Amino acid sequence: MKVLASCLLLVSAATAAEQEPADPLAPLRFMEGACWLAEFPGGTHADVQCYEPAVEGHFLRSRHIVRGTDPAYWGETLYFVDSEDGATIGRTLRDHRSPE
Repeated sequence: MKVLASCLLLVSAATAAEQEPADPLAPLRFMEGACWLAEFPGGTHADVQCYEPAVEGHFLRSRHIVRGTDPAYWGETLYFVDSEDGATIGRTLRDHRSPE
C-alpha cells in the first residue's frame, strides 16, 4: 500500500509540474473585449473605456476617451503583473487632450 501511495504522489507531482502556470491576470480577464460607458453627473461628459489583450495576452490594454470636453481627453494604460512581487500594475502610456 505504501508503494502505491508513493507512486500516486510522484504521478501527481509530475502532472502538477507539467501544467500551465496560473494566469496572473485572471482576475482582470472578464474585461477583455468589453467597453463601458460612464456618464458624469449632469450628462455633459461621458468616459468610454475599452479593454483588449495585448502582447500575446501578457498585458491588458485599456483605452479611454472622455467626450464632452474640448478638446477630448483620452489615454491608454497597460496592466501587467510584476514578476517579482506578483502585484498588478497599470502604467499609463498616453494621456492626452486632442481634438475628437
